[in-house]
Amino acid sequence: MNPGRFRSLDLLRAVAVCLVVYCHLVGIWLHQHDIHSVTAAVFEGFAVDPLAVALNVGNLGVVIFFLVSGFIVTHTGFAESPRQYAIKRLLRIYPMLTAAVLVSAALFTVGLQPLSTGDGTSVDPMSLLTNMSLANYLMTPRVVLVDVGWTLIIEVLFYTLLFVALPLLRRATSSAILGELGAVAAVLASAHLGGPSYALLAVDVGYLPALLLGQVVWAVRSRRIPLWAGSVLGVVAVSEYVWAGLPGMGRQPTVYHYNLTLALGFAVFLAALLAESKLRPIALIGYVADRSYSLYLLHGLLAVALMNVLYPVIGYPSALVVGLAATVSAAHASHRWVERPAMRLARRMTSTKRRAQARGSSSSVPTSSGAGM
Repeated sequence: MNPGRFRSLDLLRAVAVCLVVYCHLVGIWLHQHDIHSVTAAVFEGFAVDPLAVALNVGNLGVVIFFLVSGFIVTHTGFAESPRQYAIKRLLRIYPMLTAAVLVSAALFTVGLQPLSTGDGTSVDPMSLLTNMSLANYLMTPRVVLVDVGWTLIIEVLFYTLLFVALPLLRRATSSAILGELGAVAAVLASAHLGGPSYALLAVDVGYLPALLLGQVVWAVRSRRIPLWAGSVLGVVAVSEYVWAGLPGMGRQPTVYHYNLTLALGFAVFLAALLAESKLRPIALIGYVADRSYSLYLLHGLLAVALMNVLYPVIGYPSALVVGLAATVSAAHASHRWVERPAMRLARRMTSTKRRAQARGSSSSVPTSSGAGM
């Protein structure tokens, strides 16, 4: 394991992907099939319900991913030229997303049913193109082939916002973050003034404060801004997140749970960062963290499709084990044959000497992966 990595962020990514997988393969799957599980009921009764965690801990995993992305993408992007930043972000997101879309399309074509949301799952050249580009999340009707893709359009919007803000972020960090929050506020305030596509964009933008909260923590931790300024910016970010969840703004119901989940996720995120110096490398955590993006994209496709077929034959526990085994195997393969080659390509394409302003960036904070998942 690379000694320069954030062990705390590895831990957070591993925990986050496990929470999302649990949500889809246990919480939601059991509910959709009207199956009672004593273990799941006990977990929900003693953890999920008392903590008011939205979407059966799945939203907690997403919030943690967003906070990690806001922190680490800002950290790595701070030291990159615009070209380096753009190439690395594009090659981090899109190759694996494209692979997942093709897997989903193949499953739907042969009659299997992976996890799906949206207004349809038709497979044709247009739906493939829009899903691979994430443009489907700004279109009506929304054809969704990869259920968790809704979080990736939010990641891409954050990458774009940070790309614009980076020059100012290096010179006046507080002003840059305030400007980003101002851009979010402008979109939220005008959410009802545009058409359907703009309204969908506003819903996605409403999640950006969670990533900006992670960015604020990075700025305080790297001593780019004082704690008091970070506290003020953090309050603004949380307020915007709550604003985006108000009735009529387009976010799913259970707003109260979403806000409490952000608070819980932020507490977990801070606790992990504060424990950074005490954490030791654990091979399993590093393995899961490295493959968290593949696991995140593939579990709702492979595991759910297999479980739907196998459950009537071998029962839920065995179907779950087979689904998980298939997902882990596929994630291992995709990490080796899709993610790592894409990251190597990004390094080759950006191997030129960094610009002078990048060389003077923060070096007191250890390096880590340039993506939250």
